[in-house]
Amino acid sequence: MRRDTATHNLRLQFYRLPTTIDTTTTFGAVAGPFTNAPVRTVNVDTLLAQPGRKDTVTGDSVVVDTVNHRWLLSLKLDTAAARYVGTDSGAVAYGIRIAADTLASIAFGKGAVGPVLQWYLRVDSLGIPVARNPGVVGTTLANFVFTPPTAPLDSTLAVGGLPSARSLLRVAFPKFIRDSSQIIRGTLFLVPAVAARGAPADSFVMEARTVLADFGRKSPIDARLDDPIVIHPGATDTIKIEVTNMLQLWAADTTHPTVFLLRPQAEAQYFGEIRFYPSKAALRPTLQITYVKQFPFGVP
Repeated sequence: MRRDTATHNLRLQFYRLPTTIDTTTTFGAVAGPFTNAPVRTVNVDTLLAQPGRKDTVTGDSVVVDTVNHRWLLSLKLDTAAARYVGTDSGAVAYGIRIAADTLASIAFGKGAVGPVLQWYLRVDSLGIPVARNPGVVGTTLANFVFTPPTAPLDSTLAVGGLPSARSLLRVAFPKFIRDSSQIIRGTLFLVPAVAARGAPADSFVMEARTVLADFGRKSPIDARLDDPIVIHPGATDTIKIEVTNMLQLWAADTTHPTVFLLRPQAEAQYFGEIRFYPSKAALRPTLQITYVKQFPFGVP
């Protein structure tokens, strides 16, 4: 679905995994099979350089969608790499590790564009005709596991990462603005404590939302309004988020909690993470409000 085009010599290494793997399987449970030799290694850049993007020796090929910038990669596995076990109805499980000259990141499709397996059965012991199984086998599980790094013991405001983190900002909203002024514009300034983390190609969207009730980390999100911004890995610039619509909501409904919730738009789907200075730091979050006072009728 996407890859980092600055990465070269991209290789996919396939490992045989137990078919009992499911969503409850931990990193430690699959660490063992990944220590074995891969059943197949494919150099994608070498394949792309082949005439017609097809390797006549291995039978591998790749089709490039230049509109959506996606690949359709077809790999031919022999009986050693793809063991057909009749008692399992041909079920197999593979783990995929990527490698390249530098740090690499790649995303595979799921669902309708997920991996499929097409079995080819030799119908003659002499090996003359090869029949294709009329059906294809889709994936019942397409997931990933990893060992999350130990979270630093600090008070920074973390957003994103895996497991995905959120941060709450409670605002002391002045009554004279909330009750007696018209809000024209509101901007939230956040200063990163460290450079945003993540794969170079994995920019992610962070959104600021408000909540329906303030219960801390269990606060229900108000889905009516949101103000998103794209976070680029490696960025250290001050983040500016326009939050005018939420401030106007707070002014219109004096019972509404004056709380900002920062979270990734696609939670737990990207490795990207950003950490901001907290309220006790010199570079703490700042809210800049442009407002107009009510006209003083009757005052000469």
